[in-house]
Amino acid sequence: MARAAVASTSRESENHLASYIRSVGQCRGLEKEEETALAREIQKGSAQALERLTLAYLHLPVKIARSYQRSGIALLDLINEGNIGLMRAARKFNPDFNLRFHSYAIWWIKQRIAIYLIQHGRGSISVPIRKVVLFKAITKESQILQNRLHRKPTVQELAERLKVSAQVLEDTMSYIPEYISMDEYMQGHLASGGTIQGGVAEHMSEVEARLEKNTFHRDLVGILEDLSDREKKG
Repeated sequence: MARAAVASTSRESENHLASYIRSVGQCRGLEKEEETALAREIQKGSAQALERLTLAYLHLPVKIARSYQRSGIALLDLINEGNIGLMRAARKFNPDFNLRFHSYAIWWIKQRIAIYLIQHGRGSISVPIRKVVLFKAITKESQILQNRLHRKPTVQELAERLKVSAQVLEDTMSYIPEYISMDEYMQGHLASGGTIQGGVAEHMSEVEARLEKNTFHRDLVGILEDLSDREKKG
């Protein structure tokens, strides 16, 4: 009896998910002028504009979640994480970036899902907190350097900016080769986003707060001091 109820609930959930996917599959995005207008309204605090911009791109988290799906990871969970990334992208999108919103949002969605997979989808393998912190720093500083240089930064330029060796930088990115390769990661406009799930959530909230106060480099140095001698020497 109980098993039948569980099976019924499972089928119902699958049906709801399938219906949702079909529904958002009809989303086709917006014209650039519409994106710009909505982004400016969002900057003024318009909840209606935020909802409209987000709803127009709900197909992106579904598409990306499907490509990142792994055995044991529920597609619905990945879509939910992607939707959170999409919402954050909509809130932070700057129309002066001279960049289409979907290109900007993709990186928020991918990073949100990638971090979720790191924390939930790799069995007993756990990414140290310092690696996750450095990963978030890489995304932030990549965007800053790209805006300043008007091109994607090299690994060496990023390493100098973060005051770590190129080897440490590459080692950090090697934790997520299946999700975001270094070449793919370095393309386009990158943005950091999403809260870390699981045991590091509280720690990462504190780190993000410090980021807003521009004290991240000091914290990063302290975290990197905990690296092994092998990692420091690269």
